[in-house]
Amino acid sequence: VAPTEDQSGFLLVAGQRRVLACLALGWTAIPARILELRGASPEALRLAENVQRLDLSPLEEALAVRRWRQIEGLTQEQAAEKLGRGLSWLKKREALLRMPDDLINSVHANQVSPSVALELSRIDDDYQRNFCLEQAINYGATQNTASAWAASFAKGETSPGQTTSEEAADRYQRASETHTITCHACLRQVPIVSVRSAILCPEDFDALRGATSQIPKDA
Repeated sequence: VAPTEDQSGFLLVAGQRRVLACLALGWTAIPARILELRGASPEALRLAENVQRLDLSPLEEALAVRRWRQIEGLTQEQAAEKLGRGLSWLKKREALLRMPDDLINSVHANQVSPSVALELSRIDDDYQRNFCLEQAINYGATQNTASAWAASFAKGETSPGQTTSEEAADRYQRASETHTITCHACLRQVPIVSVRSAILCPEDFDALRGATSQIPKDA
């Protein structure tokens, strides 16, 4: 809490949920820490307190830091020092707010980490970035992986798993005319156009795997 300007009472700076919980329990008194405003507004103190909370998401931290800096007129260096955080941490948090909406939403939903999202934000082509984001969400990606994707985009290369129509046509021409696949029963390569499907339970599938591998082809 902090004293009001006329010293007639106190303002609740932080801990509203804790106060409500105590009231629900019927408590009439709880310990409190009295803060000196010293020119700072109650809102600024509240924001500073919120930034230090452990249950904030990265985006909530970023919003609290930015709002706090705006009210107090602090530079990033000053804010980092007051928070006891590294300047790099603060810059990365505020950079989250400058990302495209798709990345912001993915970080908020905890689908990708802030570090991965920041790397993907370097890809300014919406289609390429969305493709990489889907890969990261569906299959996972480290910061190094996302950084490599962004570097490939900067060099004019296609994203992992993507090919141009010319590349696809060239690969098709260089491929064998007869496409084959492994038969689960005989373990031989057979033309893909000749395979047949069957519905098997796991036990029968395992029993049939390789069952006819020793039978001659012309048998």
